[in-house]
Amino acid sequence: MLKDRSLKKWAPFIMPEHKGLINSAFKESEKVKKPILDDYQIQEINTILVCSIQDQIEVKLTLWFDGFFEEIQPVLITKIDPYTRRLYVLYKDNHQHFSFDALVDVSPL
Repeated sequence: MLKDRSLKKWAPFIMPEHKGLINSAFKESEKVKKPILDDYQIQEINTILVCSIQDQIEVKLTLWFDGFFEEIQPVLITKIDPYTRRLYVLYKDNHQHFSFDALVDVSPL
């Protein structure tokens, strides 16, 4: 049985500019669509956010940016602004803000 080495056998012949294109194509193939939250999930996220502000409880945020999920923890929610649709947080002693549209999940720690 022969083992196919796929791109490894062609590596010496790949030009540097092609290597970047191949890497970006692989990265593009790993992207996922943003999940659509139903009303129950939105209400659950809202409840956890409000409790986090009132009781100063740290939470874990799951955010979706350009096809990839990112988990940020521990985060302390400082402000929810419904007019600008932004969530203001304290993360690693830095104030940051995120769009409601990027928010996928919130869970208490």
